[in-house]
Amino acid sequence: MPDIIDITVEEPSESFQKLRDICDSIHIYSDLQSSNSSLVTKSQKIFRNYMAKHKICKRQGLRLSDILQYYNALKSGNGEVKSFTESLSKRMESQLKTELVTHKRARGLVTEESEDFDALLKENLIAKVTNYLGEIKPIAEKLEVLLK
Repeated sequence: MPDIIDITVEEPSESFQKLRDICDSIHIYSDLQSSNSSLVTKSQKIFRNYMAKHKICKRQGLRLSDILQYYNALKSGNGEVKSFTESLSKRMESQLKTELVTHKRARGLVTEESEDFDALLKENLIAKVTNYLGEIKPIAEKLEVLLK
């Protein structure tokens, strides 16, 4: 039997997604530990190859990377958690800027230079980061218990 089996679940429930996140995180963390490696030290190309090997799509791979980095930050203390959160915010701000400019400009609602853009960006960024951290924090905390 193969080490990894690819199963597709159409529109998985929130509980199933959490279970998948925990199982995938443990699997990847254990694999990285056995090879004395870390997701943080892997280049983008190596990271993509690693996720392909484990049959994990780009979006889920990024989420797992965030979960494992948050888990490592929790183990290291508040300074690392703050640093991770700031890094996550910067990444999400860049993504959100692209989304807002593309979608709003296409509809003629906002330009990158307008005053509304900064307010809209800040409002959406805070909500998006808070929501995402609310999703991955319980998983990282669960890993703290399971990986002791």
